[in-house]
Amino acid sequence: MQIEVWHNKKIGDMSASFPDDFELVAVVMGDDIDRAFAMTNHLEGFWWLNSGVLRIGDKHHRSTSIGDVLVQLSTGRKYRCDFLGWTEI
Repeated sequence: MQIEVWHNKKIGDMSASFPDDFELVAVVMGDDIDRAFAMTNHLEGFWWLNSGVLRIGDKHHRSTSIGDVLVQLSTGRKYRCDFLGWTEI
């Protein structure tokens, strides 16, 4: 199981269109979106150094944040990070 992490190019813009306004930045092993969120945040260092995280591309990425989208590949379900929790889109 894997989760794709898509960062909103219009940071924090909740009206951004998925996937056009987004960039795929990582694939996280597992199927738990809360864990994937934590694994793609700079907590104790660069998130792409976390075990089970595959960074897409070679540039430095910001932490996953409000307005970003996570996709559970096993189900195809898409979730936008909201101000409190997740909204399925």
